[in-house]
Amino acid sequence: MMWAEAAGWLVMLIAFNLLAGSVASGLSVTRGWHRFFVAPLLANPTLEESQAYLRADAVYGTLAFAGSVFVITGVAPIGWMIVGLCALGICLDSLGGLNPIRRVIDAMRM
Repeated sequence: MMWAEAAGWLVMLIAFNLLAGSVASGLSVTRGWHRFFVAPLLANPTLEESQAYLRADAVYGTLAFAGSVFVITGVAPIGWMIVGLCALGICLDSLGGLNPIRRVIDAMRM
């Protein structure tokens, strides 16, 4: 049960990493995962747009930070729900390029 107390702080560290990735593209977790693990497996790799990744990292980093604050302060169900949605969005983005937030950001630019 000791890991349950540390899990909120671990999520906060991951959120800080996502926020750092939104400032400098070299630190982006989602962009790095896609570039090194997913893109070599694709038949037709596309040129990646760095602005969309940076904005998605900023949104997910902010949401994950808010979720970790909820978990640490004792409102765990809401906090874990927010963190779970962030994790789902990051997985969809890094594995298939299906990130709903990045799609909305791309649509708003047009």
